[in-house]
Amino acid sequence: MLHDLTLFTENYIFPPMRFLNDPQSPINFNRLEILRARGRLPLKVVTKLVAPALKELHIEANAQHFTSIYELQHLFEPHCQHIYALLPIAVSEEPEWATDLSDLVQQCTRIKSLYISNWMEEDCKVFISGHDGLVLYAQ
Repeated sequence: MLHDLTLFTENYIFPPMRFLNDPQSPINFNRLEILRARGRLPLKVVTKLVAPALKELHIEANAQHFTSIYELQHLFEPHCQHIYALLPIAVSEEPEWATDLSDLVQQCTRIKSLYISNWMEEDCKVFISGHDGLVLYAQ
């Protein structure tokens, strides 16, 4: 029944979680429409998420300006229609942010819009040029 979920890390190290060691146990959110990923989420968590109704993905930086752009590429069935990557310019220090965001967008087969911060516009225009039907909004 969950519609909107925020996952975040803020100066926190995840304790061992037994369910993460079981490759057969996905975390199902069948009605989840909005996922907010703040900070760098563990790949072991992201790869277990199943959210077939996902419409919006919000990528947010944490206090240390880390994001989960790379990890979210591995999200199972990333069918979101709208990605919001409104990030502070300090995120530009992540070496592969543009490549990772490009890969994520390419995997979202139903994507309609990409909302980004103004400083990201030039890099993003390069990779969305070949993506028909995708509208880019710089804010």
